[in-house]
Amino acid sequence: MILLVLLMMFCMLYNMYNMYIMYMYMLMYIMYVNMSMFSLYLNNLKIYNYMFVGSFMSCLLLMMTCYIFILMMMVIKNNVMIKQLTLYNFFYIIMMFGLFFFFLSDNLIFFFFFFELSIIPIALLIFLNGSQVERIQAGVYMMLYTVFASLPFLLLILFFWSSSSFSLLYNMLYNKLYFSSLVIMMLLLAFLVKLPMFGFHMWLPKAHVEAPVMGSMVLAAVLLKMGSYGLFRVMSLFYLSCFFKLSLILMVICLFGAVLVSINCFFQTDLKSLVAYSSVVHMGLMCGGIFTGSVLGAWGSMLMMLGHGLCSSALFCLINLMYERVFTRNIFMLKGLMLIYPGLVFFWFMFCVINMAAPPFMNIFSEVFLMGSILKWSFMMIFLLMLVSFLSAGYSLFLYTMTQHGKGWFLYSSDKILLKDYFMMMLHLYPLIFFILSMEVFFNWS
Repeated sequence: MILLVLLMMFCMLYNMYNMYIMYMYMLMYIMYVNMSMFSLYLNNLKIYNYMFVGSFMSCLLLMMTCYIFILMMMVIKNNVMIKQLTLYNFFYIIMMFGLFFFFLSDNLIFFFFFFELSIIPIALLIFLNGSQVERIQAGVYMMLYTVFASLPFLLLILFFWSSSSFSLLYNMLYNKLYFSSLVIMMLLLAFLVKLPMFGFHMWLPKAHVEAPVMGSMVLAAVLLKMGSYGLFRVMSLFYLSCFFKLSLILMVICLFGAVLVSINCFFQTDLKSLVAYSSVVHMGLMCGGIFTGSVLGAWGSMLMMLGHGLCSSALFCLINLMYERVFTRNIFMLKGLMLIYPGLVFFWFMFCVINMAAPPFMNIFSEVFLMGSILKWSFMMIFLLMLVSFLSAGYSLFLYTMTQHGKGWFLYSSDKILLKDYFMMMLHLYPLIFFILSMEVFFNWS
């Protein structure tokens, strides 16, 4: 309720022509808060309700989707052209409803359809944003990676069409499949690309660099979580014995890839690219926790989805605030921001600390659970986990010190940080701090 009051105060600060969309997002946020509470009650009674797909996990992701879309609309500046804003709002509404139906779908056909539908608006946003030629390459990379990786999953749907029901719940309970590890790897490829897993991650930094800040927020906070949610739903269709050999291969690829990508973060000059590569690191650790097949790994994955979604969205907002005022994202030119914008130092420090999963924030619980599940699965992974943890702290501190300390090439900016910008950053920070007071809520999903 306190969070809702803050959101309404924020809306009153905005004198914009897209207020009706912000109120619509707020209404949907309230609706899904009530739905999630009722779904939690149903789960405790062991009752399955088809309206909610029987998953409190779906409701948590829907709540984050509504919340991120509210914050995303707050980023749009007042001087955006009305025609451009109307087009952007249309894309975001299509994306929002596609995400809602994806998280609530129990039918395999709808599940696949809305999974692919969410790619189209973000790809159009990349194509239409700015005037750089690289945006065409970024959009094509994104479309090719995601569409071609989804073809094996489409073949799985055709298999169910010829053999049994399309219901995910029915097949999970009564019609589990036994395939070889290679076949399952191909079937899960659509979701591993969307995560993205190391080896299929090159589309993500390009998409983040060329997308507008609103697109980067929803891409990092929500669209990447579609891959992890899809893994949970589709893995339930197979026997756990099918993943014995596959888990070892994917675990090594994800963790070793996370180490390599962490090292690559130190060589990035574009701040957006650095945050995008850090998302690949966190998603690699989360993917490792998912493939352990343990409850601890599932809990850590759920916390990582929510914590990383809010933290990465906040970092992209901070980068955008600087880009709108000094017109560059180059990490060497943005030195000395502490001297120019001392009020933002607190938020830069907090979100860099949260990004490295330092206590007492929500992200520390996710990494503790994920690392515990991986070590329980194989203690030999401790060396890779140590490197990932150390390097994650390293590039987070690198991001903070390179931007806040030293002296930059600019002396002043023509635009100041407004009160509504501080409110927006506070709304990102609020859940990450206060959700730790009721962590048991995140362990009541199935």
